This record gives sequence, structure tokens and C-alpha cells, in this order.
Amino acid sequence: METVKQKLKRIIAWDSDPTLSEAEIDGLLAGASLTDRGGLAPSSEEWTPTYDLNAAAMAGWLTKAARASTLTEVDPPVRASSRQKYSTIAVPWRGFTRQNEARPSAFDKRICPNIYKNK
Repeated sequence: METVKQKLKRIIAWDSDPTLSEAEIDGLLAGASLTDRGGLAPSSEEWTPTYDLNAAAMAGWLTKAARASTLTEVDPPVRASSRQKYSTIAVPWRGFTRQNEARPSAFDKRICPNIYKNK
């Protein structure tokens, strides 16, 4: 059975250029950690690993897009750049993380504190 980490790696094509390291994958998951069904926070020793996989995937693709931006040819832009390719992939993941605005994830609150300060 596929673990959450393996699924995230597959979703974001972690080993395709621009690649992400194991530590970065772990960081994506840590950033997308959620309170579990029992109400336990990720900092609790009894916490059941629970993640917003869509938020982790979005962050992964945005990281890849940022890295790809240094690989693009600017003069002249003859074809779609790698940055456009990765940004196009990242945008739908951002939508998945915003499906339920009434319950923003802890990850959303950390990356967009001004949007979620009252929620």
C-alpha cells in the first residue's frame, strides 16, 4: 500500500527536473500537517499522521515552478517555458486546497495569514 509520502512524491514528480530532496518532501508534509480526527495537534505524541495532501502538492509544484524559472530562456520566448508548465500544474492544486473556505487548513493559515486572520 502506498504511503502518504510515496503518493506525494508521485503526484509532484519529485525526481523529475527540477527535483526535490527527501528533506524537502518531509518539509512539505510537515507544512501540510493537520489536527487528526481525535483533535490532536501534530505536536502531540499520540497524533495520528493527517495531512492536507493537496496543499503539500501545491507547495511542491510551486517550488518546482520557482526553480524552473531559472531554467527558462527569456530572449526570445519561442515556446512555453518550463515555469509556465509547472505553474499551470500548480494552480489546480491551489484550487483543491481552497474548496472549503470555511475550514482553511493550518497550512493555508501559515502561508496566507492575511487572508485567514479572522477564520
